[in-house]
Amino acid sequence: MLANALVPFGYDPAGDRIKLDGPQVRVTAKQMQALSMALHELATVAAKYGALSIDHGTVHANWTLDKANIAHFRLAWQESGGPAVRLPERQGFGTVMLAWILAQEINGEISLDYNSDGLVCSMEGWPEDRN
Repeated sequence: MLANALVPFGYDPAGDRIKLDGPQVRVTAKQMQALSMALHELATVAAKYGALSIDHGTVHANWTLDKANIAHFRLAWQESGGPAVRLPERQGFGTVMLAWILAQEINGEISLDYNSDGLVCSMEGWPEDRN
């Protein structure tokens, strides 16, 4: 799913601009839809203003599992080598979607860190039956 979502932004498994690292993860259909939307939003912003907007910028997405066959995952999106990042003056739809809607859809938590050397988005999701 990650690779498919990022092909329109130049993802090539043999390339070095967008790197994907992690095991296969089973997530719910609801989580899959939300993650696809989030990755598309992150890649769109990276292509317009971030690391993918210039020739030498890169994105690294990596994810881990806590237990096999359980939909508990951690995913990190990290940009580097792009223009200096600054905190947005206002929250647009994409930020609201990532910070609030996506967190509900993946039954988890999202954080956005506007580091000057690149945006970092961390996501953590759990199965729907999490207490």
